[in-house]
Amino acid sequence: MKPKVILGQNIDLKKILQLELLSETEKRQFYEELVGEFEQINTIIDSLKAVIYVADIDSYQILFINKFGTDIFGTDSVGKRCFEVFQNRQSGPCPYCTNSHLVKNGVVQPPYVWEHYNDITKTWVKCIDTAIRWSDGRLVRMEIAINITEQKLAEETLKQSQEQLEKLIAERTVKLIKSNEHLKREIKKRKEIEESLRESEERYRQLVEHSQNMIAIYIDEKLAFINKTGVDLLGAQEASEIIGKSIWDFVHPNSQESVKEKIRYLHSNPRSVIPASREKIIRFDGAVVDLEITVYSLTYQGKPAIKIVARDITEQRWFKKEMTRLERLNVIGQMAAGIGHEIRNPMTTVRGFLQLLAQKKECAQYIEYFNLMISELDRVNLLITEFLSLAKDKPSKLEMQSLNPIVKTILPLILADAVNEDKNVVHELKDTPDILIDEKEIRQLIYNLCRNGLQAMPAGGTLTIKTYVDVDEVVLAIKDEGNGIDPEVLDKLGTPFFTTKNDGTGLGLSICYSIAARHNASISLETSPAGTTFFVRFKI
Repeated sequence: MKPKVILGQNIDLKKILQLELLSETEKRQFYEELVGEFEQINTIIDSLKAVIYVADIDSYQILFINKFGTDIFGTDSVGKRCFEVFQNRQSGPCPYCTNSHLVKNGVVQPPYVWEHYNDITKTWVKCIDTAIRWSDGRLVRMEIAINITEQKLAEETLKQSQEQLEKLIAERTVKLIKSNEHLKREIKKRKEIEESLRESEERYRQLVEHSQNMIAIYIDEKLAFINKTGVDLLGAQEASEIIGKSIWDFVHPNSQESVKEKIRYLHSNPRSVIPASREKIIRFDGAVVDLEITVYSLTYQGKPAIKIVARDITEQRWFKKEMTRLERLNVIGQMAAGIGHEIRNPMTTVRGFLQLLAQKKECAQYIEYFNLMISELDRVNLLITEFLSLAKDKPSKLEMQSLNPIVKTILPLILADAVNEDKNVVHELKDTPDILIDEKEIRQLIYNLCRNGLQAMPAGGTLTIKTYVDVDEVVLAIKDEGNGIDPEVLDKLGTPFFTTKNDGTGLGLSICYSIAARHNASISLETSPAGTTFFVRFKI
């Protein structure tokens, strides 16, 4: 097969005429050398660690596949249909075939990027599919399938291949100037190949820049590159705010030793890939974010470097913790529902006999003890009532109504508690739409949160109750002016029977979380030394 030839953009085509001064032997020798050079180029392309193939869009027939692909799928792949080769030789096109994304109504669409698990290679790959014109003018699909876990190694291989290719082009420019007129068609094809490579590089750059994962490169204790996702994740406006800063400005103290150990290992084992691990970083605004990171070694701008790929798992960890907490509440609630009545029945009998004995004259001297026992039985009964509130399947009387009347109804009770403790209560109730809620349960939720807020403040503090609409949610916000919540306590909030009060049951906040769950609402909080705000968000 005759090689494809390319001339550099700065070549004076008039000098090609000088080739006519060479003898036929010299021309043949030059042509053989040129073929050898392009065989080297083909070898370089075949060395890429990615499957590259071209298939006819209409017939699905594979027209080309590189050596990396034939090593995996067999040397007889060309001529077969793509779904027979790549998908366990199934009998028809894949249900997720991307042809319909690449060409719509005869119009070529932008490249389509997607991820796929290949049953043959047992690997996840990221595919970049593009519709191009083949040499005979027909539309074909070119797919580049990259193993995601070795993504940067593939990028480095591609970069090195391009550098070698450009070096070969530069070294052979003088010889290419002497090319004959009949090589013009190959020159044109070669230029198309070069343009395709540039477009491929640009697509890959865009892929990195717009990846949903943070991708950063670290050289000599400084950050040398970070993509847009990383800029947003760190809370910056521009990459320039981050480039040049020390990586340790962002790594949380609790994670620094772990990250340093990974970097030391990569320096000693440059070609290694460190398995993903969970670490913490600190944003510009001081917020702590949980990440799942993977680190690689590479050469960047001619220097040894470390590539960091990170995924934000803060929400994932929060969701997992919430599910665990709600499940715990449900188990306790079910247990309470099962034994609550069995305990209450004998308690009612004991309480009745105590009241009878207290009325007898011969027991008058023990009236103080009887009253104490009755009071303690009432306290246990109240505890059982709260305990039963944790049950996930507790029936609720849901009606469409506004939060504001409920807040106004319970406000006098909260004000009375505040006055007794020399504290203040203010409310800011904005217009909110009706939502599906159980008035009795919401009153209990509001009262529990307000009592917690009042108990957290010193005398003279102000408790603020707000209602407002935030996009598609009705928000109830209760803010106190206490000293904030200790970070060590935050993860335990809502756990049944956990309390920081000497006389607390540890069920108040647990009941709030259970009520919120039954209303498909969420509870979050913001805390600082200046106070704590609880947010209860109801879907409209």
